[in-house]
Amino acid sequence: MPITTEKLCFFHMPRTGGTWVQRALEAALPPGVPFVWNHHFAITECDPETWDGRVTCTFVRQPFDWLRSWFAWQQDHKWKGMSGPTTCLEKFRDEDFEQFTRNLVEKAPRLVTTLYEAYTDKVDMIGNTARAREDLIEIMQSAGEEFDPLAIYTLPIANASHCKTLMCLEWNIDIAHQFYENEREIFERFFCRTIAEEVNDA
Repeated sequence: MPITTEKLCFFHMPRTGGTWVQRALEAALPPGVPFVWNHHFAITECDPETWDGRVTCTFVRQPFDWLRSWFAWQQDHKWKGMSGPTTCLEKFRDEDFEQFTRNLVEKAPRLVTTLYEAYTDKVDMIGNTARAREDLIEIMQSAGEEFDPLAIYTLPIANASHCKTLMCLEWNIDIAHQFYENEREIFERFFCRTIAEEVNDA
């Protein structure tokens, strides 16, 4: 099951703030509201009865940042934290981030776009981790949930990758350019910036 309330169904793509969303819903919804929580199911993996009548949603994260966070999480958890559609990334495993990303861009162009599509293509609303609080509030309002927005605004971000591990990961500039070209569709769909802006921030 995805994260489910009476009126909302959130499909949690790994490393996009789903643990924070779960805690935000628990904090913001009235006591006693039925609530189901599970990890990392894409909408493509679930029967439509799962969200029967509910607003469906997910979050996305800038792909350069998402892949760094995903890799850092695997490093911190010794590559035991994979679930859902992201398990396909295991075949490119390497302890070195540059080699891991090189394996990915050379052997599986468009794979990250495919992963994003598994979570986004059939949902009603898509939020962005860069504005998680505002987007979750807008989604809940659209779903007609009764909730406390202040509880969401004041809730700290949860379940972040180990900062030391994440800060050590840097994209090779040539690999970053190739990754952008491979995954251009998802960059252009959700992140309206130039290749230079995206690669410079990688």
